[in-house]
Amino acid sequence: RISVRILSASVPKLAAGPGLLVRQRPQAEVSLSESSKETELAQFSGSSSSSQQHSPDWALQGGAAASADCPWSFGDTLVFTACLADVHGPGLKVRLRSQSDIVFGPMRLEIAQLEDIGSCRLDLRRW
Repeated sequence: RISVRILSASVPKLAAGPGLLVRQRPQAEVSLSESSKETELAQFSGSSSSSQQHSPDWALQGGAAASADCPWSFGDTLVFTACLADVHGPGLKVRLRSQSDIVFGPMRLEIAQLEDIGSCRLDLRRW
């Protein structure tokens, strides 16, 4: 088994945080071999010194509270069943996407299409 813990992220495209009318939030997708899993949508923790007060307990316990550098908090752990071939293969692929919501007072409309922000590949042989 391989556990991948996604703590927080810095997303320059979403640096200002959620807007008043249109709100964009990042989501990570992690793939290993043929298996793919997604995190929940991240929460914006802000960039002020009070951001630690709004960080989830897991972030404070691990010393990874959101900061000005990484204001988007995830806190998800994704578990993959893996074999030796997966470790020696191309590794983990991480893709960051954003979902947009339009908010009018109490009404919220989710836009179904996710926008790709970026991706990377992690070589498991180096861990």
